[in-house]
Amino acid sequence: VRSDNECWRETDDTPGPRYANTLPSSQSIFLACKGAEVEHVENQIDYLNSIYPTHSSSGWSDTVLLLTAGGNDIRTHRGEDWPELLERCILEVNPFRGCH
Repeated sequence: VRSDNECWRETDDTPGPRYANTLPSSQSIFLACKGAEVEHVENQIDYLNSIYPTHSSSGWSDTVLLLTAGGNDIRTHRGEDWPELLERCILEVNPFRGCH
C-alpha cells in the first residue's frame, strides 16, 4: 500500500486498457498503481478474486489477464531505485567514465 494512499492510473496509453478497447464486448479492469512493485501482484490478484467471485470461481475462463512491469523494481548494485539512478547519472556527467 502506498503511503499516500493514492493510486494513479493512466488508461489512454497503457497496454491493457488499450487492448481491451479493441475487443468487442470487453471490459478493462485496471488494478495497476503508480509505485506498485512485483511484491504487490499477489495482493492485486487476491483483490480481483474478491470483487469478481463469479469469474474467479470459473478460473477466469475467456479472460485475458495482462501483467506489465515498469521501472519501480529496478535496483542498481548500489541499491539505487530508478529515480535515484537517473538523478545520479544526470548530476554525475563525466564523458570519460559514463554513468556506472
